[in-house]
Amino acid sequence: MTNSHCHRRNLLQRVYRFWARRLSMPFGIASSLCAALQIGHNPHVSRKARLPAQCVAPKAVTFLCLPRNLQEEILRLLPTKDRVRAVPLVCTQLTATTRADCPIWEELVIDAQVLGTCLNLDVLEAWLVTRGPAVSFLTIKDLKTWSEQSTESKVASLSTGVISRIFIPCQACLKSLTITECGSLFAEADFAALAALHQLQTLCIHTAAQVHPCSVASLSSLTRLSSLSLMVAPGNRMDYGNISKYSGNHHSLMSLSTLTTLSLSGWTYLGRLPEAISSLSQLRELEICNCAMTSLPASLGRLSHLERIDFHSNALGRSDDFTPADCLHGCTNLTSIKLSGNYFASVPAFLSSATALRCLHLANNHIGSSGNTACLAALTALTKLVMQQCGLNTVPDSFAALSNLQWLCMSRNSLSSIPDGLPWGKLTLLHLRGNELGAVPCSALASAAQLHIVDCGENPPLQVNDYLKIWAVIKVLPLLHCLLIDKTGGESMSMWTPVSACNIAALKKLMKKRKRRVLLDPAV
Repeated sequence: MTNSHCHRRNLLQRVYRFWARRLSMPFGIASSLCAALQIGHNPHVSRKARLPAQCVAPKAVTFLCLPRNLQEEILRLLPTKDRVRAVPLVCTQLTATTRADCPIWEELVIDAQVLGTCLNLDVLEAWLVTRGPAVSFLTIKDLKTWSEQSTESKVASLSTGVISRIFIPCQACLKSLTITECGSLFAEADFAALAALHQLQTLCIHTAAQVHPCSVASLSSLTRLSSLSLMVAPGNRMDYGNISKYSGNHHSLMSLSTLTTLSLSGWTYLGRLPEAISSLSQLRELEICNCAMTSLPASLGRLSHLERIDFHSNALGRSDDFTPADCLHGCTNLTSIKLSGNYFASVPAFLSSATALRCLHLANNHIGSSGNTACLAALTALTKLVMQQCGLNTVPDSFAALSNLQWLCMSRNSLSSIPDGLPWGKLTLLHLRGNELGAVPCSALASAAQLHIVDCGENPPLQVNDYLKIWAVIKVLPLLHCLLIDKTGGESMSMWTPVSACNIAALKKLMKKRKRRVLLDPAV
């Protein structure tokens, strides 16, 4: 082969590799394509011209080449700070997309910490006069930054109606309003101004301000409201029980018949849930937490659409007030109840009527082994049960009826053993941390073929005297990947007896030999 032929072959190979990279195809395919098109045989024709039009890489598409509606959808994903300051500085075409009537302002987040203290309240209010009518979803957060960096006299002058100056310009189309982390800036005048937001469908307020009950009553004019969340900081709470003292409409929030979600937190004078709760016929989620609620009305059972209840951190089991046993009888769609931290001495009897229940939280109630748990036997549809820190010494007999359990937590009790024969065929997670177990309950676990995680950690008496029993369980549980038997503290292995330490080492060696990976100690 002559030098000219070698030079020609090398040149063709370089051309093949170039087009392989350019067209993102394997070298062999590009080589065949170039050979078929006789690339390199005619030096007077450019390589680009010798390829078909569909093989030529297209020109790069820039953001400005996109359709206008697609540009606006992308710009809506930018933080508010960038939409306000950066986008108009790019070019004239992008400046046009930031006009007051453009849809990029449909969702607006006003975060004082992000926008900076240089954004004065007067400047913000003037800017919202033009952009506000296009806003449908408004979030106001962290305005306490302004109050913390202002003098006391300035805070006093701004503490009345300062937030309403932000959301009132947006009242034309505003459908969702969220106000969080605003310290004491959210005041009574702001609550009263909410009555003007007639299009509002979602309202979420987290405040630490002292709010007069009459101001809360003004929310009854929001006839389109479907979701309402009011949370008061523990140090300064609203007195819901005295609304009738200051207004003529007793329990005015119960007149919002369009509500599907109601969440109240920190209203420590709520006491008994009013009978008028039945007027919220469309309610699907009801959350009343940390409100010192003492009893439930019988009318609660008329909420046939109710799906989730969260009554944690109240006093339902501490008061002598009577809760009817059939108060949940009509809640046929109820699937989740949280009653943690309610001072129950036994499982409440009204749960037995919630036969469709799938998730039940009873943590931090001193039920004990002497407490009545018989009503749990009626909840055969349960898939998740949390009885953490309930003072249990033994596993209740009613657990034998819970054949659909998939998630069971009995941590922080005083269990010394787990009985055999429990219907755990569908169980995937079992938490037994912080009990008094002396050994891994191998015989009880052997029937739970779907187990993924078993947590037996922080049981002080726990020792491993026969690693072959644990290995026998691991063999029959093919999905098990975590069997925690760790001790308290970082030096976990130092708290085992010498026999247990040797057995654990032998178990790990056996699992490695059989290529079975099961986590025993998260600290190792």
